[in-house]
Amino acid sequence: MKMREQEYRRAAFEIGGFALQKVIANNMDDNPYIMSNLMAIAMLPYLIDVMRSGYTTKCTPEYIRIKEDYNCVLDNIRILMETLGVSDDPVKIFVVFIHLYRSGLLSHNHEFTYDMSMKDLPDMQGADVIRGTGVCRSISALLTDIYKELGYDSVVLNVNANKEIINNITKNAKVGLKKSEKGKKFAKKIAKATTKIKMPNHAITYVENGTEGFILDPTNDTILISDSNDKIFRLLNDKNGEMINYKLLRKIYNLLGMTGSYSDIVIADKMMSNFMTNDEYNMIYLQTQSLIDSNENLFDAFYSANEEYYDDITDEMDKQGGLIRRMFLPFLPRIKRGR
Repeated sequence: MKMREQEYRRAAFEIGGFALQKVIANNMDDNPYIMSNLMAIAMLPYLIDVMRSGYTTKCTPEYIRIKEDYNCVLDNIRILMETLGVSDDPVKIFVVFIHLYRSGLLSHNHEFTYDMSMKDLPDMQGADVIRGTGVCRSISALLTDIYKELGYDSVVLNVNANKEIINNITKNAKVGLKKSEKGKKFAKKIAKATTKIKMPNHAITYVENGTEGFILDPTNDTILISDSNDKIFRLLNDKNGEMINYKLLRKIYNLLGMTGSYSDIVIADKMMSNFMTNDEYNMIYLQTQSLIDSNENLFDAFYSANEEYYDDITDEMDKQGGLIRRMFLPFLPRIKRGR
């Protein structure tokens, strides 16, 4: 069954459930207890379909085609990292990744914009970066997938980070993060909504090299360290700042495929530490940046080798609805993103 057909089925379950609830309400108002139970049962087919969507979407022919191209891109990124001689250092890989995605070298039409027009395919949120758009979970998911391709254990962490912390981060990258107006408004709304109610509002990446663990924020171009309770992340250059790691929603995220990296390892339950100082981090960053600057032709060749994959992934993904539409509003008309 194709993704669109799954949406039609989900819409039928949802509309049918609401219709059945109305019938139950009109005919059983004299027995509230039985009525409430039957109304809940009426929506079960829809709810079950939603909770199984992380699995069923991955069985569609469209998803399989996108995944094959996505894996080819990851393989070419692995080759690039090995050619540059940085594949044995998670921090150097991080620096190269920042350059790649912000320069549009991982995206269709050679441009990436922070924007909430994502598709959020299960266990493949990083593919949105290839479409040229996405937010923190898209960026962190792609970095996590790259680490896995290179043989590291890596997960996406869902954290709460306030705007003041983010704004005070020292940014080393030469290329800034391009944000659309919609993306800026989205980030501000999320930050404001989660200031008092401490819920996840940001996604970052954790990676282990066997002896050390590194907490990295690719959206904001920085490295963090963890507190002793494995829940507080303090910025290396701002000891007063903190991010809170949330594990509560892991099961729901896993079912929907929102952070598929949780599904095979649980290293976030017992993270390793590293003893890198801020000066050491900055030195490695600048050295890697010099390596990037001296290999411009290599990056041009990398983009050319992947351009067809980028085009194919974008064309296929643009035919699909976003996560919210696929799960909860499948009956709404589809609006195609302009490119």
